[in-house]
Amino acid sequence: TDAVDDRTIRQREADLLSAWLRDGHCYSTPISAKICVMVPEETLTGDSEEPAITTDRASIIPAADIRKLAADPEADHEWYTAGTRTNKRRADRDILSVVYNGRFAPERLRDAVIFRDGICQATGCTIPAERSDLDHQIPYERAGPTTGSNLWALCRRHHRLKSHGYLPPPNGDPPPVSPAESSHRRAA
Repeated sequence: TDAVDDRTIRQREADLLSAWLRDGHCYSTPISAKICVMVPEETLTGDSEEPAITTDRASIIPAADIRKLAADPEADHEWYTAGTRTNKRRADRDILSVVYNGRFAPERLRDAVIFRDGICQATGCTIPAERSDLDHQIPYERAGPTTGSNLWALCRRHHRLKSHGYLPPPNGDPPPVSPAESSHRRAA
């Protein structure tokens, strides 16, 4: 007879997360996933009991559990540090302050902005940043740099609103609208 699985969705998700972090397999099927959690360095060294947190800020992983996962010698996962430190002299480099060439953010910058923002940055929106667009607050076409301080996560809806001048960037200044854009907006 088939056994009934009476676990909740959250319990099943937790089991999948654990399986992915341990060996990249789930029920004998290889899984390739990018699972982003933020862990304070002091937690990994044992100097703090602050938990790890998912990038969307929806779930936490207790300090003891994340240390166990990070130290598991049989785990087949790749870790990389996208750390932030308040003392910039101790940091290797600040991914968010580097100015990158081109319009599109490289993967490490994209990941760093997702970690930093967590969710769409429009007021009241809770769409996870990993399902959002990276938007230049000062548009790239107007010499806006591709750097962490000029990028923010916006869900597609809010990205379109901002692009059409209906959502100001966080500094409060709406982007200047050209006469052609203004007449198009009135006609719409």
